[in-house]
Amino acid sequence: MRTCCLSLSFLLTTLAATSFADSIWIEGEAAQTKQVSRHGWYDGVKKDVLSGNEWLSHFDANREGLAAYEFEAATAGDYKFWVRANHVKSSLAYRLNGGPWQKIAMDQKLRGAMNIARDNKPDLRFIAWVSAGVVNLEAGRQRLEFRMDSGPQNHGAIDCFCLTTDRWVPSGTLKPSSKSRVAGPSDWFPVVLDEDPLAPESVIDIGYLIEAPAGQHGFLKADADRLRFEKARQPSKFWAINASPGDFTPEQMQRAARWYRKHGINLVRQHTVINAVGLLDRDGKFDSQRLDHYDRWFAALKEQGIYTTWSVIYPHHGPFLQKHDGYDPDLFAELDQSDKQHDGNRQAIVVNDFINLDRDLQDIALRYFERLLNHENPYTGLRYKDDPALAVLEFQNESNLFFHTLNSLRGGERPLFARKMRRAFFGFVKAKYQTEAATARAWNNRWDRDDKWDAGELGLMGAFHWGSDGPLHEFRGQKRRAGDYIEFLTKLQRDYYTRREREVRRIGFQAVTVTTAWKSGGPAASMANLVADDAGGMIDRHNYFGGGAGGHVITEGDVVTKTHLAEPGRGLLSLGLFQVGNKPFGVSEWSMLPPSPYKAEAAPLYAFYGMGLQGWDAVYHFNCNAPDMGDGWPSLRKYVTETPHYLGQFPALAFAVYNGHIKEGDVVASRELGKSDVFAGRDVLGQSLSGGSWDAKELTGRLTTSPATLAIGRVTIGFRRESRTTTSDLTPFHDEAAKSLRSTTNELLWRYGDRCVEVRSDRTQAVIGFTGGERVDLPGVKAKIRTPFVSLIFTPLDNEPLVDSRQILITAMARDKQTGTQFNADWSKLLTVGGPPLLLEPVEATLFLSGSAPTSVKPLDGYGIPTGESVSIASDGSFAIDGRYQTYYYEVKR
Repeated sequence: MRTCCLSLSFLLTTLAATSFADSIWIEGEAAQTKQVSRHGWYDGVKKDVLSGNEWLSHFDANREGLAAYEFEAATAGDYKFWVRANHVKSSLAYRLNGGPWQKIAMDQKLRGAMNIARDNKPDLRFIAWVSAGVVNLEAGRQRLEFRMDSGPQNHGAIDCFCLTTDRWVPSGTLKPSSKSRVAGPSDWFPVVLDEDPLAPESVIDIGYLIEAPAGQHGFLKADADRLRFEKARQPSKFWAINASPGDFTPEQMQRAARWYRKHGINLVRQHTVINAVGLLDRDGKFDSQRLDHYDRWFAALKEQGIYTTWSVIYPHHGPFLQKHDGYDPDLFAELDQSDKQHDGNRQAIVVNDFINLDRDLQDIALRYFERLLNHENPYTGLRYKDDPALAVLEFQNESNLFFHTLNSLRGGERPLFARKMRRAFFGFVKAKYQTEAATARAWNNRWDRDDKWDAGELGLMGAFHWGSDGPLHEFRGQKRRAGDYIEFLTKLQRDYYTRREREVRRIGFQAVTVTTAWKSGGPAASMANLVADDAGGMIDRHNYFGGGAGGHVITEGDVVTKTHLAEPGRGLLSLGLFQVGNKPFGVSEWSMLPPSPYKAEAAPLYAFYGMGLQGWDAVYHFNCNAPDMGDGWPSLRKYVTETPHYLGQFPALAFAVYNGHIKEGDVVASRELGKSDVFAGRDVLGQSLSGGSWDAKELTGRLTTSPATLAIGRVTIGFRRESRTTTSDLTPFHDEAAKSLRSTTNELLWRYGDRCVEVRSDRTQAVIGFTGGERVDLPGVKAKIRTPFVSLIFTPLDNEPLVDSRQILITAMARDKQTGTQFNADWSKLLTVGGPPLLLEPVEATLFLSGSAPTSVKPLDGYGIPTGESVSIASDGSFAIDGRYQTYYYEVKR
């Protein structure tokens, strides 16, 4: 296979040399004839990511854009037709050899979509490879025309297009090629994957561990601090993701579910449900097409043994309150003032937190639970409340009374809601202290500007007032008042959650409930927030780490290069400090965000320390947006699962989780708080957002616990009449000279001085961190690693001890970047974003397995299928993995 490319003149002058080609590549700017009008703003794009550093563009309200290309097809046949073009709100059509115009579906089957605006603004200036289907070419001269007629400016742009009979998959500017250059041991390699063939010979497919269909063992239940199906003897753990059906076809839904299962995913969180099915109309009905679309998705997941969590409402992403809901018109109007649309129909995003203090809003939201749970899914034949495949029901996403979104009430905004809150707080205080004089004594005779005892109103606080050591700003020194206010909010919040728990049980929901996964905006209220969340069946939290400039998307600028490995228990793992001792614990959103260079450490830490040592019950990575592996840094999003660092490591990690390779640790710190400490007006545990020392020996204070304790054993919280903390002697597990922390199970070693973790169980073993140039001796493998940073995991696929295993999967990850990406010397600045394909740094290591010598070591492709190559095995049984094999998977047999 050869490539015809670059320009029309090149094609015409080299016809003889390319007459046998079966791939044709043409630059958009090389049109033989064109009718286009360029526009300075529309052309303000990053041309370094374009093929040939240029494109053909059109932006003109007065006429449509046209371009024609002539080329030779050396071979007759059916050609796959791909166009790299501006796809956002774009209308692009083509015609071949004077035939009828054919519209290209610009919103389907996209690859490598990315924002290329020079100023990074999320407007029209995106680009993606778009499939235009298959065209039949006769041998000889061809004429291909494009028409750009997108309203209202007829905008459109073509970077390049390719017609091919080859198995080539488009990715950035990577062209079809007849030759693959010989890769060296240190050469970064591209990751370009098409639809997963889901072939039976895939070594990484662990779908057999997930029993299908879902629901065979009854409803999931909270059993003390475990999750257990009602008909099962053993508890279950869930390696999960957030994913939605988007615009998937029914076939794509089936493929996606099978693909998830292949990678070990057994639970999917739908966030949000109303974002998928739409709002209730005036007759209390959902949009029938959207509901049917979701029903298909739920059924497809269930068929593959994948359970579902519902995140029902999150008005930040899909407001549920509408004018026809019958809400108080004055309060509705006040909320509508904050609505960006200000259309008098929907409410502002702040209703997400006002729901926690307003019973009428809570009741309106309940209608969605009632309609959804009572709806019969035609593809399963069950009402959702009767379907055990619906495993977890979340009352609301990221919303509580303790966060910053209600700070505006203190500032005088939304006066009707503020007055309701001031009166409610007065009622709580009066019930507690009875009189103004008693209140004054309790509050040290300090009154707020908004306190009006005779009018039945008391001033409000905001989350920014609740400091770690006590109230801040104008309430400084008023711990008792702060404690009272936090107690008031806790009662409001917990009463709502307790009532919602009763209501969903009355409707008929039988599985596990979660209140919300959100945190307190101020440290002093963090334990009160946990008390409120304890009203549900499982404690849930969210956490993110890393990233850099650009907010939710990747742009040039600062990069967070911090690693977890120097500070045990911090970052993503810090949520373990909020695990309630008698409740299951989950993390329904988490990720270490790109372009942080060391994000390959995150998923292993959650599997080995979170799900393993700490005994967590469910973790859901956020967020899977596609039914296949993404291209480059997919769409330049920071929240993405379908990348090698996440989905690529999931088979090894889920295998270890489901087979119990990492034992749960002993409880080494049990903190039990009484009411006086929960409402002390300060953070008595000293762990706000996992603050505190990382040094395990510094367990100072009456109740405080170092985050580093999470590297040694389990840490729990409970609530009782009197506060107390029980802490084990941790000195045997802390080697100060070596700067390392050993787990109580002896299976995990966190060498914080070297910024490295060793997994030393009998079965799964691994090294994660900065090991370049040194030898790491694990119980079943010795590794001489030359790559500076790695996540290197050894999985015995026969579930035997690693030293005895006859089939071992090696998952080898290092850093990633896009083609053309440029960082400064220490990677703290992203200078150029680049574009697809993704490049992975190879893991260079010489490995020696204890036990029998390998009989074969085979590189696997990104689907887990043997490539046909073999790794040489030395006479002593050792072998080397590196960039020559262009892969992150190897299979060892012996």
